[in-house]
Amino acid sequence: MAAVNGYINNPGRYENPYFATVSHDGEIIAIAIRTPPFGLLLSRIRDLRALEMIARDYYSHFGLLPEVNAPAIESQTFAKVWCSLTGQSFKLKLALCTRFRS
Repeated sequence: MAAVNGYINNPGRYENPYFATVSHDGEIIAIAIRTPPFGLLLSRIRDLRALEMIARDYYSHFGLLPEVNAPAIESQTFAKVWCSLTGQSFKLKLALCTRFRS
């Protein structure tokens, strides 16, 4: 969350940043951040239906999206939603894998 902290301390640091959360029953279930020139960063999403809300909101503000950085399931789901919404295509650049220790 260094980008958010950096923006709070220096609001002029990023031109046209995007910060969004989706909440349900008072709990945040999704976070999306974009600080140009970097791509959209998605958190691990607790309810993948939130990705449609983020995609629609982002598209209404910017229209173009150069890249998305997210865990594999979230990025793949977002890409499908984005393509359905915009008619654009996507290309996987790098698959991120996460491991959890129990």
